[in-house]
Amino acid sequence: MTLGSDAMMGAANPERAGEAGAVQETSFSLGAGLGLAVLGTVLSLVYRSDFAPVPGASAQQWDTARSSLGAATEVAARTGGRVGDALQSAAEHAFDTGFAVATGSAAAVLALLGVLAWRGLRESGRRGHN
Repeated sequence: MTLGSDAMMGAANPERAGEAGAVQETSFSLGAGLGLAVLGTVLSLVYRSDFAPVPGASAQQWDTARSSLGAATEVAARTGGRVGDALQSAAEHAFDTGFAVATGSAAAVLALLGVLAWRGLRESGRRGHN
């Protein structure tokens, strides 16, 4: 973020620094909000799809537990016993899988953006020397 901000502000004409700062701040806020929404959605989708059926749990218990990790923890505590433990274990496994997919997706996007930035800076440097 610091390097991106520095690049934007360094490329702006001094009389347009306020505009560049506003674009930088808006980009940061929009990116953070969209990133959180997209990665949260990925985690939720993977969590729900990876949540395995639990023997002994009712359809309602299983469906409620699939809605979120917090709901699964509540259902597991209320249910207790082996079924409660199995619900909690299934929820933790599904959450771990969802978290891994979400962070892996974020890492892939960051790597792609890094390559694009590197190529863009390289091409910009070539043009500056011609």
